[in-house]
Amino acid sequence: MDKNTDKNIHDANSDLKCDMDVLRRDILKFINPSIKDKISKRGISVVLNAVVGFDSEYDLKSSLEKRNELISTQLAGTTGLVLKIPIIKDIEQISVSDIGPGLLNKDEKFLCSMICKSLTALFIKIRLLLYNDNDVLISRLTEYVDKMCTDDLLKSGEINNSKMYVFPKSDLVTKIRYTNSYSSEDLIKDADLLNNDKHEESLLKIISILNEINKQETSSRMLKSVKDSSNKPLSRITYKYNHSKSSLSITINRVLTICMHESAADLSMLSDFDTFKENLDILHRSFVTLGRPLKIDYCKSRVHLRDTVLLSPPGGQSLASLGKIYGDEYNKIDIGDHRKGKMQELLSKDKELFERYAIQDSIITWKHATSMEDFNLSINQIGVPLTVSSMSRNYIVNEWLKMKYRGYQPKSGLSMGNMSSLLSPKGARSEGFTSYLVPFLASYRGGRNESYMYGVDKEKT
Repeated sequence: MDKNTDKNIHDANSDLKCDMDVLRRDILKFINPSIKDKISKRGISVVLNAVVGFDSEYDLKSSLEKRNELISTQLAGTTGLVLKIPIIKDIEQISVSDIGPGLLNKDEKFLCSMICKSLTALFIKIRLLLYNDNDVLISRLTEYVDKMCTDDLLKSGEINNSKMYVFPKSDLVTKIRYTNSYSSEDLIKDADLLNNDKHEESLLKIISILNEINKQETSSRMLKSVKDSSNKPLSRITYKYNHSKSSLSITINRVLTICMHESAADLSMLSDFDTFKENLDILHRSFVTLGRPLKIDYCKSRVHLRDTVLLSPPGGQSLASLGKIYGDEYNKIDIGDHRKGKMQELLSKDKELFERYAIQDSIITWKHATSMEDFNLSINQIGVPLTVSSMSRNYIVNEWLKMKYRGYQPKSGLSMGNMSSLLSPKGARSEGFTSYLVPFLASYRGGRNESYMYGVDKEKT
């Protein structure tokens, strides 16, 4: 009888908990997003990124038909790990503009200010009651990795109200494959598997740090979750701690960036190039992915394509010129006249020289791409940038942020110069920009951009 009674009580409590969860989600749907963010549970995110340089060697078979015959493909790549931790800070005083746009008279402003103060106090209590353990763990994790930065083990930055920590890259791995037929699927699979085992090791580093903070061991269930998540483009792990009473959400993104120098030449050697190119964008005669990456069923990562020609300085866009930037170790291998359509002949005469030359080209491509990625990280951006001009823009915006200049903003958080971030139901509700849109568009008449000197002028004029 007692067992049945306990079971009924447990079932009733479970039903009540489910009902409360559903009610909580329904209520949150109707709360202004800028307010909802203040009482939402925070998690951390991990980016498992791989950068691979790709190159191919071929012989010219017919100059009239412009037909080449593929000899080999080469890959050189490393993996990296980026940890993003939300910045934990006290809930700021809710302002009238957070509740909604509109003109208010004196009495309405006073009433709304009183409501805002009450809401702020209420949200502080709600956050303390629901997510105190979660916030404490995130703060302790931040302190731990900050210490690693102090010891020069990591690099750090800030992006979108989160601290960003960059772990050291894995060792360089190269691969050469002799073939006369190579498809886009072959390329993506080979590039994705080049350092596949390193992603699981990287994710385990984060779990080990959390375990050290919480003084607990990695369970077999967690090991399985890490293995599964490190082999998916996008996944989430629930990290249990405090004797399984609390949990931390970890979002994992696995990203692969395939880089080429003169992508039109290398990609045109793919057996399915005519169909594969339909998935790509063309920028200055280079094949790349703009915006969202490729999502491919047979690939464990989301795929970006980059062309290092677009990341090269004016007047030095050849691969040999890029190699010289990084010292003798990255100089192209001299093979004399063989590179002029006689690569098969070189392979037959001196295979070792052929392989050194072929692999070196992919290494130079990888080196320049990762160097640009490192610079991008220094200005609080993740991944290999698309063009030199995009890096320049991000650099200027980052410098403005240091000076606390955020572009033209009719009110805090509402940047009319970054309209795309606001053109969504969430953006419109959270910022109330519709009140400012019509006068902004009515008064804006374009601008004139001219540049007579390169670089940033920090002198006051």
